[in-house]
Amino acid sequence: MTSHAFRKTAATIVDEAALSARLIADQLGHIRPSMTQDVAGNGH
Repeated sequence: MTSHAFRKTAATIVDEAALSARLIADQLGHIRPSMTQDVAGNGH
């Protein structure tokens, strides 16, 4: 599993756990929650 795939899997798990976008962004090291949402929403 690549590091990108691992991050995507982790993001999916915490998103499905209904955590806030801010918390998810913080965990993934994203400055803005919108970056997390953009990445998660485009299938990459």
